[in-house]
Amino acid sequence: MLNLRKVKLNNTYTYIENSLATSPATGETLLADKTESTFVIGYTYTYSGSAWDRTETQEDYKINQALMPTVSNTCKWLNNYFWAKRYGDYLDLQSYDNCCYAFDMDFYYKYISVYDDSLVYDASTLTTTKEIEFKTGDLIYLMSSARNKDKFGYITDITGNVFTSSREYTSDTGYGYMVLSQIPEDVECIIANMVWFNVYKRDLTQSGDVSAESEGSYSASYELGGESINGLQYPTSLTSGLKQYKLIRILN
Repeated sequence: MLNLRKVKLNNTYTYIENSLATSPATGETLLADKTESTFVIGYTYTYSGSAWDRTETQEDYKINQALMPTVSNTCKWLNNYFWAKRYGDYLDLQSYDNCCYAFDMDFYYKYISVYDDSLVYDASTLTTTKEIEFKTGDLIYLMSSARNKDKFGYITDITGNVFTSSREYTSDTGYGYMVLSQIPEDVECIIANMVWFNVYKRDLTQSGDVSAESEGSYSASYELGGESINGLQYPTSLTSGLKQYKLIRILN
């Protein structure tokens, strides 16, 4: 699951686990690994000598705003939404256990209506029993909705027939297909790197101030000229791992 912390792990902090920051010195930094006490997972703090003060609030806002659109744009570029289908190749070898099953093998969408709360979907009035069972933490993709077309989001809570998404939707009473998406972990890592690059490195690279950096055995080049994904160029070293997932798009 993509979040602030996964993106910001590309940066260097003094501590990346709360439990290790027991005797900090003034100016040392922490990337919180869990929400507890005064810390929130993914937030960054600097020790002032007497307390941990939150920093990088502007970067946090940019990352949160960019996460799901970057997932969507990358999937569009790949022509691959990584839908979890019940019907398809090697059907007999697929095992869905309790995580993602379908009542009907040739129907793998959840058909739901959108109600007044723009963050919450109510599945209690399904128009069909042919559905995928969703779980908290699932990445879902909404398609064919009149006002919320082509949006990804994570399920953050399920209570009864109602589930809440991390993505904000426009209130509507129309219908749409909600599809479970299972993006490979290495693709998620690349997307996290892309968001990190956009927030922390893009402006510096485009102005010519930074083209490469190194620290110890680590080195990276940020010269643009690699892949262009939905109008944004990325270094080849960042996006080379995506090519194996790109599907050929055939236009009729």
